[in-house]
Amino acid sequence: MAPSGMKPPVCDEPATKPATLPTAAVSLRPPPVKTGLRLGGHLDGHPRRNALESVVTGEAGTAVGCPRTRAIPNGSPPTHASRSRAVQSEARCAHIIRAVLFAGGVLLIELGCARPAPPIRSVIVEVDELATRLGGCSRKARPVLLDVRDAAAYDAGHVDGAVRVDPLAWKHDSLAAATGLPNDVIWRRRIGALDISGVDPVIIYDDGRMTEAARVWFILQHFGVSEPAVLNGGYRALAPSIADGTIRITQAPTRPGPVEFRPQRSPDQAMTLVDKERVRRAIQRGEAQVLDVRSVAEFTGKDPRTNPRAGHLPTAINLPHTALLDETGRLKDPAGLTRTLEQAGLQRGKPIITHCESGGRASLAALAAKRAGFGPVWNYYLSFSDWSADASCPVEQP
Repeated sequence: MAPSGMKPPVCDEPATKPATLPTAAVSLRPPPVKTGLRLGGHLDGHPRRNALESVVTGEAGTAVGCPRTRAIPNGSPPTHASRSRAVQSEARCAHIIRAVLFAGGVLLIELGCARPAPPIRSVIVEVDELATRLGGCSRKARPVLLDVRDAAAYDAGHVDGAVRVDPLAWKHDSLAAATGLPNDVIWRRRIGALDISGVDPVIIYDDGRMTEAARVWFILQHFGVSEPAVLNGGYRALAPSIADGTIRITQAPTRPGPVEFRPQRSPDQAMTLVDKERVRRAIQRGEAQVLDVRSVAEFTGKDPRTNPRAGHLPTAINLPHTALLDETGRLKDPAGLTRTLEQAGLQRGKPIITHCESGGRASLAALAAKRAGFGPVWNYYLSFSDWSADASCPVEQP
């Protein structure tokens, strides 16, 4: 017995069934985890990231699907093990939140940069437009860039992202019987190997002569690349932009990822490729104007080059390709080209057959005529070397 006035010890109190307590909610949520993202810099506070976080975490900041509280059954206090499991569960949820936020941030940024490159509206691109297009924040927002210079020039420095195209190989293979332009399968595979799908804009530059870039341009559009264009003035026109850092130069080669090339232009939309038989008929019927863009010496026969016969095609008009360029080596603007072509005697609205010695200058003339709005334009790509080798094809001299 306890002394008078003292409450008996608890152990002496009669055992009674404790009243059933309502299920209590004890918060097991660990302190908030800061989930700053690093994608070239913190994105905390970024409106797109915060919007995503509000969806993932809910208004109260607790991850959807991650319990903020845990019920304690039958009023039993949580054990150390249950607390440990709860903390681990919450940690896993926090990890998931970070992963989701990171992936969502990347996705939002990519969505902002995934817009395709705007279409090229002309066959000629100026340096400032190239600089703007190269500023896209993703590969999809930039054009495919082709460098048509020799290996030494490319290795010494080229526009960042440019893929090298061997000008000698393309010239040789496009003129050879076994690998020439009638061989669709060979060339479509070759174009796809340059990471050209057919829909992406393509910008081509050479060393500044414009003829090798024009050759590649003609081949690409012939096989169905929808938007090929040539950089006006070639690589040497980039000098001011390279000097001020507007256009970045690198020596690291670009390795293209081969893609399946799918022509986007039907043959009737492309510039017409013609052979000597089609040219012969056009001359006989007076269907087209023949534009010879070789030098005056080649045209008159004083410079036969390696041809068995020297001279020119019947009815041909001689306009050396250099007349299509301005004093800086750039292709003239449409108004300037119109004046040059009209002064040479060419008429707008009548087919023009361009030719040279072996396709490069003829392709530049075709590009110039298209830029000026003349044509339709037919390119006799095999040109005078093909014509003069056939004794049945007439050759004239002044």
